[in-house]
Amino acid sequence: MAGTARIIQWWLGHEDREKATEQGHWIWFFGEPGWSDNLENLFWKSLRECYLEEEFRLAFQVTKPLWFALWMDSPLKGSRCSILAALLCDFLPIVEESIEECLSTTEELNDYYRLVTTLERCAESGEPFYVNIGANGHADLGWDTTFPRCPRCKAQVIDKYPPNERVPCQVCGFFFIPAETGSRTRMPRPSL
Repeated sequence: MAGTARIIQWWLGHEDREKATEQGHWIWFFGEPGWSDNLENLFWKSLRECYLEEEFRLAFQVTKPLWFALWMDSPLKGSRCSILAALLCDFLPIVEESIEECLSTTEELNDYYRLVTTLERCAESGEPFYVNIGANGHADLGWDTTFPRCPRCKAQVIDKYPPNERVPCQVCGFFFIPAETGSRTRMPRPSL
């Protein structure tokens, strides 16, 4: 399979995840490349069908792809939690289909339900909802590589830049030095 997964980590109760009162994760499976190409259109369609487009534009910075706008400002509070919960509820059939395509277990679907219900609870209570997207990377042949990414929206940097050059993120416009956000380290050798 040629699909991609992004891990969304979330937690409540404290800015430091280690001190959180509750935490969870959800793995979004993008499926085949043709499926993910439609993600942007699906987000906008959902926002329009749920009558949330105007609220979304007021609450979130619009990025392209829109996916990164959902997670780039943490913590989320109030209307942001409410909008995101409604959007993710509308996405449920798509999520179920992508999980089915990836031959995943229902555990990922339960993680999704828990994410949505926690967002709804935070929208009602005003409790901050902390969120982070895991970095894209690769582990192979004894090396653990984390690809350079924007520190604000977490979008992966595709283009090559000189080591100390500040560049704008192609997704959110934030200026940063890509070389400072990626890494490549030797993995520890297993003991025999």
